[in-house]
Amino acid sequence: MENYQITIENEGNVWVDTIFLDFLGKCEVNNALEEDNYVVNSIKPLNIERYDESADAKYRLEGSSGNGWIPVTVDYKSLEIGGSFKKVWIGGEVETFHFSYKIDPNSFLVRKDEVTNSIHVSFSAFNQ
Repeated sequence: MENYQITIENEGNVWVDTIFLDFLGKCEVNNALEEDNYVVNSIKPLNIERYDESADAKYRLEGSSGNGWIPVTVDYKSLEIGGSFKKVWIGGEVETFHFSYKIDPNSFLVRKDEVTNSIHVSFSAFNQ
C-alpha cells in the first residue's frame, strides 16, 4: 500500500481507469488535467439502469447534471472517495444519496504506460 500511495502522491501523472464502489458497482472514470496533475472529477456506473425487486420498480442513476456522470472527490492520503448521486424512479420520484467510502488499500492495480509515461490505477472502495 505504501508504494501505491507514494506513487499516486508524488507522480502527479496518475490516470484512474476504473473504480469499483459499493452499490454503484464498476464505474468508468472521467479524469481531468488540473495544474499538470490528473484528478478524478466524475464517475459513471457501467449499469445506470436498475431494477429494485423489493419496490418492483425501475430507476436510473444520475449525477447532478442529469446524466449518468456522478461528481466525486478522491483523497488518496485518507483513502476516501465521496460524492452524491440521484435515483430517478420511473414515474418521477427522485432520491438523492450522499456517500463517502473508504478505498481498499489492497485493491490498487497499478501499471505504467511506457508511451505516455503515466501511471494507470484501478481500485475499489466500500462503505465502512
